[in-house]
Amino acid sequence: MSNTKKEPSIPIFPATVVEIEDEYRLAINRGAKHGIKLGQRFSIYGTSDNDIIDPETGENLGKLEIFRGSGKVVNVQETMSTIESTEKKAARKEIIHEKSPFFVTSPIIQSTLKTPSKKIVEFPEEQLPFNYAQVLDKAKPI
Repeated sequence: MSNTKKEPSIPIFPATVVEIEDEYRLAINRGAKHGIKLGQRFSIYGTSDNDIIDPETGENLGKLEIFRGSGKVVNVQETMSTIESTEKKAARKEIIHEKSPFFVTSPIIQSTLKTPSKKIVEFPEEQLPFNYAQVLDKAKPI
């Protein structure tokens, strides 16, 4: 008989958030030895405190997953990885109408003044942070 201890089998996923670096980056407890690759995408989520019970059947449906955001692996270590948010606010354009600095009531004078001009302001795509991610939240590949 062998005296070697066998480590308990822990499922690879879901992984657990072990550190919040900032609102855009967090670390999970899975790394290269678990097959995590640079650029791999993950969904980050918390879970409800209570189990959800189906009101029709009485069946326990488990805990509700509360979506915190999605991200990609930007750094892989042996036993942990860093994930950065990939959530984005879409680029957009706004048209701003610039009015005359004068308040004129006479229609004759109004017609001779410069008409309001349009200015288009462009807002680039913007990275969004994770939505209140916390240590002990979960991560699963997407």
